[in-house]
Amino acid sequence: AIRTNNWSKYQKITAENVEQFSWNDAALLYDICDTYYNYITDKKGLALAINWGKHVIDFGESVDKYVLLTKLSLKLKEYSLAKDFAQKGKAFANVLQLNSDALNPLLEEAQKHI
Repeated sequence: AIRTNNWSKYQKITAENVEQFSWNDAALLYDICDTYYNYITDKKGLALAINWGKHVIDFGESVDKYVLLTKLSLKLKEYSLAKDFAQKGKAFANVLQLNSDALNPLLEEAQKHI
């Protein structure tokens, strides 16, 4: 489905199979969520990707994971959720003294709509 740019087929296949075949592979799950962010517009699909992304965080936090979850939430127009992910990402980054600059414009965007 990826090679043919058939995103509706990709969404159908992943929705049916992620939990069975990719649930324990954080990198693959992250890639699937990223693909949803870039190519899927269906609200149900984006909501699924957010749930999968939350599971990716269970494997270990990172600023990149919070950035992706924030972007997915913004794309879904779930601004409160986006704000929560951005704030959690910034808090995580602050504790470890990591750069969280990528979250700043996303947090601002979410706050505009709340």
